[in-house]
Amino acid sequence: MIVWVLAVLLASAAAPRARRLPAAEEAADLILHGAKVVTADAAFSIREAIAVRGDRIARVGSSEEILELRGPGTTVLDLGGRTVLPGLIDSHVHACDASMTEHDHPVPVMSSIEDVLAYVSDRALALPEGAWIEVRQVFITRLREQRYPSRAELDRAAPRHPVVFATGPDASLNGLALERSGIRKGFAVSDGGPGRVELDPATGEPTGILRGCTRLVKAERSGREPAEEDRGRRLANLLRDYNSNGITAVLDRDASPEELERYRRLRDEGRLTVRVMASHHVEGHGSLEKALEDVRKAAAHPLRRADPWLRVIGVKAFLDGGMLTGSAYLREPWGVSRIYGITDPEYRGLLFIPREKLLPIVRAAVEAGLQFTAHSVGDGAVHALLDAYEEVGRSLPLRATRPCLTHSNFMSREAIEAAARMGVLVDAQPAWLYLDARTLVQQFGYDRLRWFQPWKSIFRAGGVAGGGSDHMQKVGAFRSVNPYSPFLGMWVAVSRRARGYEGRLHPEEALTREEALRLYTSSNARLLFLEDQAGSLEEGKLADLIVLDRDVLSCPEEAIPGTRVLRTYAGGRLVHEEDGSGIARRLAALPPDSWMHLGLSWRGGHEVPACFDPANRLLFKYGGCGDESPRANVEGSPRPDETYGNSCWVANLSTGEWEMRRPRDVSFPADRPANGCSRGYCYDSKRKVIWMYGGISNGGGGGDPWDLWTYDAKADRFTRAHSTGRPPGGDEAGGDVLVYDPLHDLVIVPRGDTTWVYGPGENAWEERKTPGGPPRPGHYASMVFDAAARRLVYPVSDRVAGTFTTWTYDPESNRWERLAERHGEPRPSPRWRFGLAYDSRNAVVVLIGGSTDTWDEKEEYFNDVWVLETSRGTWRKMDPGPPLPEGRNAWRDCRHCAYDEADNAVLWMPPYGDLWAYRYR
Repeated sequence: MIVWVLAVLLASAAAPRARRLPAAEEAADLILHGAKVVTADAAFSIREAIAVRGDRIARVGSSEEILELRGPGTTVLDLGGRTVLPGLIDSHVHACDASMTEHDHPVPVMSSIEDVLAYVSDRALALPEGAWIEVRQVFITRLREQRYPSRAELDRAAPRHPVVFATGPDASLNGLALERSGIRKGFAVSDGGPGRVELDPATGEPTGILRGCTRLVKAERSGREPAEEDRGRRLANLLRDYNSNGITAVLDRDASPEELERYRRLRDEGRLTVRVMASHHVEGHGSLEKALEDVRKAAAHPLRRADPWLRVIGVKAFLDGGMLTGSAYLREPWGVSRIYGITDPEYRGLLFIPREKLLPIVRAAVEAGLQFTAHSVGDGAVHALLDAYEEVGRSLPLRATRPCLTHSNFMSREAIEAAARMGVLVDAQPAWLYLDARTLVQQFGYDRLRWFQPWKSIFRAGGVAGGGSDHMQKVGAFRSVNPYSPFLGMWVAVSRRARGYEGRLHPEEALTREEALRLYTSSNARLLFLEDQAGSLEEGKLADLIVLDRDVLSCPEEAIPGTRVLRTYAGGRLVHEEDGSGIARRLAALPPDSWMHLGLSWRGGHEVPACFDPANRLLFKYGGCGDESPRANVEGSPRPDETYGNSCWVANLSTGEWEMRRPRDVSFPADRPANGCSRGYCYDSKRKVIWMYGGISNGGGGGDPWDLWTYDAKADRFTRAHSTGRPPGGDEAGGDVLVYDPLHDLVIVPRGDTTWVYGPGENAWEERKTPGGPPRPGHYASMVFDAAARRLVYPVSDRVAGTFTTWTYDPESNRWERLAERHGEPRPSPRWRFGLAYDSRNAVVVLIGGSTDTWDEKEEYFNDVWVLETSRGTWRKMDPGPPLPEGRNAWRDCRHCAYDEADNAVLWMPPYGDLWAYRYR
């Protein structure tokens, strides 16, 4: 009997068991499996799957374990190895203000004094005489000249308008703005507040620069005033853009009562897709009683109660000025500075709140259980705030309120140790290192920046530091003033690289990727009092999670900023979805003058321009030179031992994937596997084919057919145009540019004082003499046909003369003309490689990119965006493309630009990067 029972038990154990369906109350609503789930828990565990029930995480584990929770109503997604992270958190935003920056008119990027003055001049034309012109938050550290626009320059740009160029508490004014504000010869600040007006030491006249006292400017708002409904709608749109960048929670670091009410309405209407914790504003410039009243209002605010979607957690004051403007309070003098206009060798910046006022404000906040923080940029301000915390902490439970240092860019070893000892948290902005280190090193020298954003030292001391953006203007993760892409911040924290700066700034402070990820997950969750509910993927926590297109823990370092967020869940609710099939849908939501990351990392050899085939929605690239350089070996691209010739790479915007095609019929060219370098393309809208012409053979010359071919993407077929009167072969530079003129059904190839015109109907070339035409730059130019103006537009960089000129050609009159520009042209040589597209909907030419001509490791890449209205002869600089990591050599690959008419977007592929879309209007 015993033997029989054992046999039955063994048999039943060996037999496969039917999976028991979980009870309805146990089944998951969502299961993501077959993934790399980075939990960011205390042990930084990596799992395979995650289950969500309601707004909470039900379980994290292996795919087999989690699939046991599948029920009839469960949404199950196999992620195919994709990476899952906790929802990312930004510890410092000003979302309400940022969402309204361009409600009245688009604000272009301003990266030079010339850009600032051009904008001021344009606003002077748009506004009635005497109306105020304001330029806000354009930081001098990021201007090419690295200085303020002068009073005289602003006077010339708008002599009949008061102009204020304001950056935080500092500003530069023109003469009329000074007069309207009552700031005259010998002026001294006398209202009891901080700050100083810079005076010419020789004359006593104000120079126009105000430090820490823009409150004195009597500016009046110009332009239309938005309705509250518009404010709410634009804020909701911005929060959705945060979602698209993986952000599920933010800390609004200076919220007014009106802004808190706006967030509350969104929450109550179900339109809040990002968790918002807030620091209530405290006015530090006025009386002590007013500051204490602000603290009491924050403590009694209805949003003080615990709510994982919206809560007031503390208060914020402003303790000093800024490093971007020359007013941060330092322990040692700034030094005489051309950049910041500092003439006093003993000047240390501005401290806005003296100790006798700061102490009672901090004490009141701690007594009320509020997190206190203050804008404290300079090391002098940091130490002043830490001293106040030390004093208050002797009698009150300081640590429990999680006091904070906001910005805290300049620190010291002593400050790091004191903050860790007292439980003071650090809220800093990694992207500032990327944007501003070039200027800061020039101002202070490398050694004085030893404790600039000392991430590693804070972690080693046991402190807590969180990553924020200080997003304050514009919508768009890369186009915004202070970019809010968390992946850019992670890359900066890991690489310590800066724009325009060679090498790494104190690499001893670089973080590991795990540590950089914690800046935006578990560390920030603690800053927001959310560590029990968010910041990691653990059972019982809120189901805030994101799915990425790459593994940020193992991908090439330079690939981190381009990370795409495929899905974002907030409390288990899908608030953002991106996939290849959704490209058209996503492009439909692209705002004017903004960028969208489409992914689709491009493949194939270098030196190959792109051509867009709208009929088949394919971005086309043929052939290319083989390149044994490691720079060419981007992930997923052909290896150097594969042939680039005889193949086409096409990005299919319908499927969201790249395809490599090898034409089945006539190969082009048939006898050289690596030919195709530097070819010119144009799309024939009448025949729905791509015309191809020119190039150099593998090794640099000789033997190419130098004839026209067509490529039919639908049939995947090349056909040689056996034309008559073919132009002779090109020079050693190779690669002629060409354009299709749909009005006259012509293919046009300029060659200096000769313009060759091909008529597809006659299959014949015509040689036209055009004396005085543009110089021939080889294959480093681009050309489009402006249908509205009925002429060809041909920007040319003369690499010998070092000039950049724009030419137009009228096929009817056979006449070339140099275009006269109103605001000047895009910056000249050596930045002379660029992409060009004709935006037919807006009748403008869009120019993107440009790189230096060094052909070596020092070659620089620029993602400038210029728009040309040929009818007005106006080149206008717009917002640049997304910042590219340092160390990625351009290698002659700046011509990948095309216009997608169906989506009204310019498609752009930066060197060794992903596909991006740009919309002018």
